[in-house]
Amino acid sequence: MQTSPPEVHSKNVERCIQSTPDVKNISKSHSGKKRVKVTGMDHNIRKFIEIIITTFLVIGSSLLKSINTKDLNNTSVSTNRGARIVDIINIVKDKDIRQYESIIVHIGGNDISNGATLNLIQENYESLLYLLRSKADMNTNIIVSSVPPRKDVDVEPVNKILIDLCDYYNIYNI
Repeated sequence: MQTSPPEVHSKNVERCIQSTPDVKNISKSHSGKKRVKVTGMDHNIRKFIEIIITTFLVIGSSLLKSINTKDLNNTSVSTNRGARIVDIINIVKDKDIRQYESIIVHIGGNDISNGATLNLIQENYESLLYLLRSKADMNTNIIVSSVPPRKDVDVEPVNKILIDLCDYYNIYNI
């Protein structure tokens, strides 16, 4: 006869994680989230407990440099000074992105400031979005931020292009 597991509160989970448990059997649940079976815990807590691990990649230009990663668990931030869309394409080509549940991209401002044409920006964004969608796990959430306002150039035409491309590739635009 099986009994239902006790309710697990976040403080218990934190305490268990800090006790350096033996991690086994990384798998994916039906929702696509990574799950880990943890053993070797305090006897008052269930022998096996599932912990959902969410992994994020935040990638883009130097506007990301002020992100404080200290409290961002399971988050990788790739800040690339002066990066243009094509630079992020080259980074993504060489990176295994299947491990990430969510990927947040912030890029485009340097392309606009450096005088890239709307056609070139659109082609490069399309290449980047296609690459992300094709290399990432099918359950990965891909989020692309709009280019924030700039003093030196109007970003609205680029953001309109980005919205259309994100719709086409089923990518979130924020």
